[in-house]
Amino acid sequence: MKLQSTFAALLSTLMLGACANMSALQTAETLKPGEGEFTVGAGYVNHKAIGNEDSEATAPYMEFQYRRGIAEKFDAGAKVTLIGTAGIDAKYQLIDNPTWDLAIGTSLAYLTISSGGTVDGNGDISGETKSTIIDWTIPVYISAQVSDGLALYTSPKYMLRTGAGDALSVLGATVGAKWGQTSGLMLETTYGKGLGSDFQTLQFNAAFFMKGDAWL
Repeated sequence: MKLQSTFAALLSTLMLGACANMSALQTAETLKPGEGEFTVGAGYVNHKAIGNEDSEATAPYMEFQYRRGIAEKFDAGAKVTLIGTAGIDAKYQLIDNPTWDLAIGTSLAYLTISSGGTVDGNGDISGETKSTIIDWTIPVYISAQVSDGLALYTSPKYMLRTGAGDALSVLGATVGAKWGQTSGLMLETTYGKGLGSDFQTLQFNAAFFMKGDAWL
């Protein structure tokens, strides 16, 4: 019974917390209209649920993101995480100051998980169960331009994850640094805590970005 309950707790954590990506990979400054930016990165994520039966999942991941300036102080992008979610986001810059910026955004991502099922002699799968997970996130971006080539940023955020017949609310924040102007490096870490649950997530990632024509 203990083994079954432990497995059930682990499965619940994996299903509801599976590859929940809360990285930012951006500062509060928006791209200029028509300007594009491509980002590729990799990281390490740890999901944990602490209760009567602790459960934990750890995995590496990769990220691919493309952003484009849509209008003045407004940009949007798409991001794919392997293994993880695929989604879109938008951001509007509220404050554009020479030394610091403030923006607010929203994002929507999804992930489909298949489990169970048997394969017959023809290679067809029967009895397979599929669950679709939807993430809706509301982030706030705050960044400070320390020098021409260095920006420090943080992104407090709320994420609502629904799927597998359940829902998970997570409050967290990202802290990071961005080196470079047209191209460079981003390093960041993100922590999230479930509201009304024992779910926790911690991730570290590094990414390389190329802006404008630098990646063409």
